[in-house]
Amino acid sequence: MLIFKHQQHLVGLFFKSNRLLFVFLLCSSFVYAQSDSLHRLKVQLVLHPEDDSIRVQLLNSVSHLYQYENFHESIEYAEQALKIAQTIHYPKGIATSYYRISICLWALGFHESSINKALLAIQLSEKDHLTNELSESYRVLAMNYRDQQSIEKASYYIQESERLALTLKNWDLLSRIYNTYGLIESDKKNHEISLQLFRKALQITQEHSTYPFHICQILSNIGEYHLQHNADTALTYFSNALAKARESGNRLAEAGITCDIGRTLTKQKKYKEADDYLHRGLALSYRLGLKRVTRHAYNALVELKTQEGKLAESFTYLKSYYDIRDSLLNATKTRQIVELEARFANEKIDQKIRILEKEKQVEAMWRNFLLVGSLFLLISIVVIYRLQQLRSKKTKQLLATQEKLTAQLQETDALKSRFFANISHEFRTPLSLIIAPIEDKINSPGISDHEAKILPNFMTKLWCLLFQEPNNLDNF
Repeated sequence: MLIFKHQQHLVGLFFKSNRLLFVFLLCSSFVYAQSDSLHRLKVQLVLHPEDDSIRVQLLNSVSHLYQYENFHESIEYAEQALKIAQTIHYPKGIATSYYRISICLWALGFHESSINKALLAIQLSEKDHLTNELSESYRVLAMNYRDQQSIEKASYYIQESERLALTLKNWDLLSRIYNTYGLIESDKKNHEISLQLFRKALQITQEHSTYPFHICQILSNIGEYHLQHNADTALTYFSNALAKARESGNRLAEAGITCDIGRTLTKQKKYKEADDYLHRGLALSYRLGLKRVTRHAYNALVELKTQEGKLAESFTYLKSYYDIRDSLLNATKTRQIVELEARFANEKIDQKIRILEKEKQVEAMWRNFLLVGSLFLLISIVVIYRLQQLRSKKTKQLLATQEKLTAQLQETDALKSRFFANISHEFRTPLSLIIAPIEDKINSPGISDHEAKILPNFMTKLWCLLFQEPNNLDNF
């Protein structure tokens, strides 16, 4: 219904001015496409009621689509995603939710809370190596510190963000980084460098597929550069930026760029048109709760009323400007931000200390392991050496015993030989005495047949016995 009314309003503007035809067609088609995407995501949320990582991603996607249109709605969906992600312990979902909340809080001007959420996102992203979320969070910190006029810190964080985005080749993120980087360099009065960075950001959007939301902001920043030199060129860039803001539904940029056109018209001394644009930008910033843009609008109205010579109105706007500025930047908030950063730094130091302690513990474990291992190896070598010595000693003893037994056997054999030799000698003497008469008997003519038959055999056996080797006597 709201979209239909918005389109009806655009149709009315179309009939009032043919110059808005192209803007109307582009704006209507993109808003419809964005609304359709948002509707489909909400349908998916209904169809997927389970609290898991998918629902966390859906909620963060809805939060992203609400960005630059309704930051409060964007925060609500991101907080729902955060609650579920914390319950199911989903680090990427938690980090993304913190980042989404942080950027919305920045846009609404709550720098303390924005920095706090960004630091939480960074802490978790560093722990779980979530490079994309870490780079996004660094960029949010850079934007916050730029608004707080801490330019050196802003430069440090945007450079860290760029370094990580380059490793990822995340072109959409890089174009936003270079746009923010250009603003920081502009604050440093490095205007030519800032223009180069803006053009680099714009070139990336032309060469790569990027989200259309931030193109209008790049064009607006280039227009801001030209405003110092040529108001007509600046107005061309601001007009194109406003068309892109409406085309993409970037209400934040639309509010700021409307004020930029008012400032440009003031410089061209077109006071009535300038007043109209500035009040439209102021009204839109109030509706969206954009304190930063409101401050921007009041500052431009001060300049306009001063040039018109309406000093009373100028003073009123000046007072409103300081009230908004003080609410965005004051000593209390600055101290709180410093404390937040200090606490985060201390947590990082504590984390590093814990890591070092764990490394020391691991190192001590390895040292003890190596010591025990070396001791065990030494003991093993000593045991093996002692066993080898015992084995060698045993072998030597066995060899000595074997040699002793061999000597004893040899001595026994010698004794046996001598014994049998002596016995043989003792046997030979009487046998010799017996053989001689037997031979005489055999040779005598009066020997009987029986004796002639027996005595030769007996004689033969005696000769064998007489001349037999001692070792073979037992066989005989």
